Amino acid sequence: MIEMSSATERYLRTIFDLDEDHVTPRRARISARLGHSKSAVSQKIERMRLGGLVQMTDDQRIVLTDAGHRTAVALTRKHRLAERMLVDIIGMRRADVHQIATRWEHVMDDDVERHLVPLLGYPATDPWGNPIPGLEQIGFNTAPKNFSTPVPELPLGIPTSGVIRRFTEHMQNDRDALAGLLAEGIEPGMEVTVTPKRRSVLLATSRSTAELPTSIACAIHVDTARRHY
Repeated sequence: MIEMSSATERYLRTIFDLDEDHVTPRRARISARLGHSKSAVSQKIERMRLGGLVQMTDDQRIVLTDAGHRTAVALTRKHRLAERMLVDIIGMRRADVHQIATRWEHVMDDDVERHLVPLLGYPATDPWGNPIPGLEQIGFNTAPKNFSTPVPELPLGIPTSGVIRRFTEHMQNDRDALAGLLAEGIEPGMEVTVTPKRRSVLLATSRSTAELPTSIACAIHVDTARRHY
């Protein structure tokens, strides 16, 4: 992976995460997720564009170049393997490992990853159900395609049942929202009924019901076909 600053890597990860959440990457959304001013984000994105990591479309969408995408994939893979190690080997709670893995993703060597994958039993997902991307870059089989859908994309106003498959990185970064959902027993693997509204989403399990703003609910992915992985 090309050496670059941790700040640049964080921007690449944020753009990649927005794409995973089916949210169009724009400067305002990066600003909201990172807590940086819009002017600071604009300056950073312009430097990344000049460095060949991103492109700007005519309608101001931010698109990763091949080089930017390759680096973002590698960082995400390292992050999710680190989370699996912290949970599966060290025995930490999955709610406590995200910030540690965020630091480790910047320093983990590819050789460490190659040893981790078999040690962890060739995992396809992180502890929150997110697919581990780019395994083929380090000599392993590509993770199976994940067919889950962000809950705001389900039919508006119609209760739809399924299984929660993923809490994306955005949810893990919001510790209060994550803690609230876990306290209600809403987590990956749970049967859930989803009812999207205009600006929020209702999530109902056998134990509880929660209403989330769409900006948070986009980080919850549900499999309505209940596929077995």
